[in-house]
Amino acid sequence: MESVIPVASSDDKPFVVGCAEGVGVIFVSTGAGLFTIKLDSGLVKKVAESGVYFSVLPYMSFYTPDRGRFPSLAEITDV
Repeated sequence: MESVIPVASSDDKPFVVGCAEGVGVIFVSTGAGLFTIKLDSGLVKKVAESGVYFSVLPYMSFYTPDRGRFPSLAEITDV
């Protein structure tokens, strides 16, 4: 992995600190920064400066289509 991800020094070791399921991306932290690796292509991209990263939980937006208006609670509980 050291040949793919930049490291700050020869003692620097990369650590996998997260993943994005469904899109095939892992997050790797080194002394040179935080990087993503696309598993299908091997593309490496620096996404943050160096720091202490123990765990990365990527935010992935989603869309829920409108299924119409929900009935009011009063209409549901009317007896």
